Amino acid sequence: MEIVPIGAQCSSLEKLHISSCRKLSKIGHGLSTSICLEELKLSDCPNLSSIPDLEGLSSLQILDISMCENLEIVPIGVQLSSLQKLHISSCRKLSKIGDGLSNSYFLEESKSSDCPNSSSIPDLKEISFLQILDISNCENLEIVSIGGQYSYLEILDIRACAKLSHIGSALSIFASLRKLRIVNCPNLRSIPRILHGYITELDFTGLGKSLSCLLPDLLQSNTLVRNLTLSDLPDLRSIPESVEKLHFLHHLTIKRCPTLRSIPNDCLGSLTCLRRLDIGGFSEELEEFPGFDSIRRLSASLKELRLRGWAKLSSLPYQLQHLTALEELEIQRFHGIEALPDWLGNLSSIKRLRIDSCDKLVYLPSELVRRSLSKVIAFEISACPRLEARRSKESSSEGFNTVICRTPSKRK
Repeated sequence: MEIVPIGAQCSSLEKLHISSCRKLSKIGHGLSTSICLEELKLSDCPNLSSIPDLEGLSSLQILDISMCENLEIVPIGVQLSSLQKLHISSCRKLSKIGDGLSNSYFLEESKSSDCPNSSSIPDLKEISFLQILDISNCENLEIVSIGGQYSYLEILDIRACAKLSHIGSALSIFASLRKLRIVNCPNLRSIPRILHGYITELDFTGLGKSLSCLLPDLLQSNTLVRNLTLSDLPDLRSIPESVEKLHFLHHLTIKRCPTLRSIPNDCLGSLTCLRRLDIGGFSEELEEFPGFDSIRRLSASLKELRLRGWAKLSSLPYQLQHLTALEELEIQRFHGIEALPDWLGNLSSIKRLRIDSCDKLVYLPSELVRRSLSKVIAFEISACPRLEARRSKESSSEGFNTVICRTPSKRK
């Protein structure tokens, strides 16, 4: 099919779904007068380079466009006042969304992904009912303008926008914001301060320099955070003491921060609700994990632990032997370690044990230790070349259901 011949007589049309019409090049201009249309979905129409003006679709509530690779403009007019959901994805030539989106006062959800040619989105300052704003893989996007004094925004999720440099200052007064996730936006130098205190999920990954100075105030004002991720932050040198006040924190990730040297001594031990900890990949100058002295206070709560080491570390942190409730343990990139310690047998609750990319590791736990780890149901080893070489020469059983994976593991 090359043409969808919508005429002026289609004024009663309520739903239009067009999918996998790879030769489609035109939609009839009668679409512009479909005043009863509530839902428009276009998917996998790679030859479609334009669509009729959506000016007159005053009843449209859902607009979903995906995999229309040659589409350059989404002509949203000022009369799309009923629009509630806007989803645009994999439209690689898309350069513009009509400014009429700014007048879609009842818009609740806006999601844009994989539109690398899009350098801007319409000003959203007047859209007070927006609840979800999700933008990803828009490589040329530079500014996200959001506002509305009485905004209901709950989720702001921005990922892989390499040129993004600015987010609207009104973010600081969004009292409904619960999730803030900004990932792989290396050109973003600042974000508005958020002082209302209701965020439960916060993720800063792969951001530019100078953002770390915002963390103390941000965390001190948002003590209800349950999930916190700080990853790939090039200038994060220390963890602020305000982390100690996150008494509801369940999941904490602090990893791949190459200049980090300090974690307050009581920080980890204060997080008595913590169930999952993913930590490591810090300054190569450190000879031990910082801030681990208080981790024994998590012996009743911590269930999952992933440790990421670095070149200087020749042993596991001895403080781990007190984590008797631990059920999953993953050890990565301890390049100096040759054998696992005997105190590993104290972790008698462990069910899953994984060892990854430990270049010098030669020996697995002793038989006595293996007996103590009787609950282990999965033991995986990957990218440990010396251990693999030794085991290939020996035929004795290690006492576990051990799987050795020789392919290099993916970055985590």
